[in-house]
Amino acid sequence: MLYDNRATAATSSRQADGSYAVRLTVESRRFIASGDGAEREAPVDEWIDIGVFGAKEAGGPDPGRPLLVEKRHITQPSMVFDLVVPVEPVRAGIDPFNKLIDRNPDNNVTGVGGEGR
Repeated sequence: MLYDNRATAATSSRQADGSYAVRLTVESRRFIASGDGAEREAPVDEWIDIGVFGAKEAGGPDPGRPLLVEKRHITQPSMVFDLVVPVEPVRAGIDPFNKLIDRNPDNNVTGVGGEGR
């Protein structure tokens, strides 16, 4: 199987308790190759990692250290996830560790924009 996963948008807003609400929009497509190399698109019905990452700060996580990684059931070509993390997020995406064979793994993670950014 071959995938075409991408994070298309990510925004965050600070909550009253100091945590951050993250809204992540992702796209996912799945392809099956035949023995002769022909590909056909197949419905997506997979549990795929969704991740949110923070920046290095005093007492905070190191760069690239995940704030949250969860498997989510991907059943549509485009989906939106609402997540909550304890510190300001910098990046978020789908299959962030590139566990799946992806046509373009470089677009799996995107920067997180905050309110007014």
